[in-house]
Amino acid sequence: MVPKDPTKEFGQDQSTCYKLRFVAEQVSHHPPVSCFYCECKEKKMCVNAHIWTKSKFMGMSIGVSMVGEGVLYLMEHDEEYVFTLPSAYARSILTIPWVELGGKVNISCARTGYSATVTFHTKPFYGGKVHRVTAEVKHNPTNTIVCKAQGEWNGTLEFTYSNGETKVIDTNKLPVIRKKIRPIAKQGPLESRHLWQHVTNSLKEGNIDAATEHKHHLEERQRAEERQRVALTMPWKPKYFAKEVLSLSYFKDPIACFCIQEAASTNEFVCGFYHGLVLLHTTEWFKFYFCQSLALKEQQWIFYLHIVNLFTFLQLDLF
Repeated sequence: MVPKDPTKEFGQDQSTCYKLRFVAEQVSHHPPVSCFYCECKEKKMCVNAHIWTKSKFMGMSIGVSMVGEGVLYLMEHDEEYVFTLPSAYARSILTIPWVELGGKVNISCARTGYSATVTFHTKPFYGGKVHRVTAEVKHNPTNTIVCKAQGEWNGTLEFTYSNGETKVIDTNKLPVIRKKIRPIAKQGPLESRHLWQHVTNSLKEGNIDAATEHKHHLEERQRAEERQRVALTMPWKPKYFAKEVLSLSYFKDPIACFCIQEAASTNEFVCGFYHGLVLLHTTEWFKFYFCQSLALKEQQWIFYLHIVNLFTFLQLDLF
């Protein structure tokens, strides 16, 4: 629960508090996809998101890319804000490890026409500050920058608005509210803290051998359960989330959707590819049509000819 007045501590009277509800579930192991849902009924807002993590080793660091997106719903205003997530980096893993965020986060609202770009700056090799962030809010219909922000995402942030006003927020002065979790004894068998409790306890005790043994036993049991589901042709079903099959509605741009339909229903495959790619200017469209071309043998020679021209014009990475 979060106090309505951030300057006061919340007490026994729950009427003075907002209640924030959160649930998360790993819905896929290969690839490792997790979903989460969060809501605050008092503020009439909720978040629904999915994340697919991709890790890479970079010498003395490990990088984790957060593939996916979330949607913030402001029900009182009937607005949806789609946002991406930054990457995380574990630095100096062989000495004194520390963590930082890096990369760009995009936020957009189709209803209002506002969008924002938040850049998490990684620390330079020599000098520089850690946890630095800059942001810019834009009103797309008028192509106007309405707000800029800079500072540290875990420290002080300064906001400058187009009318000259400024605002400073010190995140260190914001109240930290610990989440409430059911005791492990009352948790379900597949809840993370219940499932991994022996591994966690062994790590806290510094017993690496016992932690490894518990981890191996748990993973072997999960592999056996997966083999049994495969033998019985019983797909894994998440408890809290349902999978939605991607269709033409996945492409939100109506003109782009028309181009896909045009390509699927007629022989003008390359025409649809060309217009869709120019309109969206994204690698995902390039991949989509590249895969689709495999089923259209008679069009491939024209398709590859357009690849040469468009790849040079748009400067896209194929994969």
